[in-house]
Amino acid sequence: MGLHIVIDGEQLTLEDVWAAAHAAPGALEVVLSPEAEAKVARARAAVEQFVAEGRIVYGITTGFGAFKDRFIPPEEVRQLQRNIVMSHAVRVGAPLETAAVRAMMIIRANTLAKGHSGIRGETLSLLLRMLERGVHPVVPRQGSMAGASASVARLLLLLLADTAFCSRPAARLERVWAAGGPRGDG
Repeated sequence: MGLHIVIDGEQLTLEDVWAAAHAAPGALEVVLSPEAEAKVARARAAVEQFVAEGRIVYGITTGFGAFKDRFIPPEEVRQLQRNIVMSHAVRVGAPLETAAVRAMMIIRANTLAKGHSGIRGETLSLLLRMLERGVHPVVPRQGSMAGASASVARLLLLLLADTAFCSRPAARLERVWAAGGPRGDG
């Protein structure tokens, strides 16, 4: 392993982003700081508590947009999360360059490391392993959603094990899945 980057949600530099974006598979190690791991775990525990208690929390136990007032029962929360990813992943056109997608991945990982999203630690760890191994989504340049949401949704498709959106399908992904595999629930 050549390059070692610690993600903490605060200290990622432009040099780190560039290096991660251009690193060859296997030449990069990205880890969460212990503080980031604790923040991510606390936020995830809060999400799980909200669901278990049946609390009304926008986008976690409710629908989105026009469906913001619709309560989602705990047994349907997983499907809600999958549906939102799928609805934001619609894109067309030529794919972005690999380095741009990899930069997007490490920046998103750093943002998630702040501990505000409620993502499972295992899912964030899988994202980092994918970055290390050169597994990334194919992200077309144009989409129905503006900004980061649409591009990140393409990344999340990988975490849902939808290999049709992957730059290195089949055998390459099987090794990532063997390292902890996606569960598709955040």
